[in-house]
Amino acid sequence: NGNSNQFIGIGTWDGYIIVSNKDNVYTYNIPSDLANGKIHTISVTYGLGEYNAYYDGEPLTRRTNTNNWGSDTNTYIGRRSNGNYFNGTIYGVRIYNRELSSPEITKNYNVSIARYNYGEM
Repeated sequence: NGNSNQFIGIGTWDGYIIVSNKDNVYTYNIPSDLANGKIHTISVTYGLGEYNAYYDGEPLTRRTNTNNWGSDTNTYIGRRSNGNYFNGTIYGVRIYNRELSSPEITKNYNVSIARYNYGEM
């Protein structure tokens, strides 16, 4: 939206995928196959004041939640502001200057599977 001071946090906690900005936390149930040893993608878009999350190219249903994570405005990839680090491997991060559509998210997922043979890992 042209604002250069955007904040977004994406993580997992207590059985949920969590997406947060400075004002709200949005939670999504973690799919049952997340820890099956294969590579999975979690994608998040923001547009018109709404966050949307995707798992392996498919949209996730948002749960009702109105908590917040605080006001830290720094960007961290693979850790929280308090130093808790992600326990796993992050194969890639993409940041766009616009919201991707649902078909674009699905296309990116399918291209990544074909390109990096994710399905066999």
